[in-house]
Amino acid sequence: MYLTFKRGLHHLVTAHGKVRLDVVAVKTQAPEQPVALQFMVERSGQISQGPSFEGDETLLGSLWRTLKTPNIVAVVAYGDPQHATGRDRRAWVADVKGEIERLKA
Repeated sequence: MYLTFKRGLHHLVTAHGKVRLDVVAVKTQAPEQPVALQFMVERSGQISQGPSFEGDETLLGSLWRTLKTPNIVAVVAYGDPQHATGRDRRAWVADVKGEIERLKA
């Protein structure tokens, strides 16, 4: 199964180079699992912008900053696994991203 987050984990770097996971999922007819991950301020329920992983920051730096941020809660929602069922890669990815937006609402 291939998990998709809104920001999209679409590449896997291997010893043989970079592999597009969505292409592999289409070719192997593997289902794609929509997953919405949000961080909320515990008391107010507002979305926290503190946890992030962008730019030149390292993964370790991002994790450490997230762990140090007070009063946040991770909220994870899973959609139903989806198969390509005749959709091309781009249409499938767009549909899954739409499902992730629905899960976040």
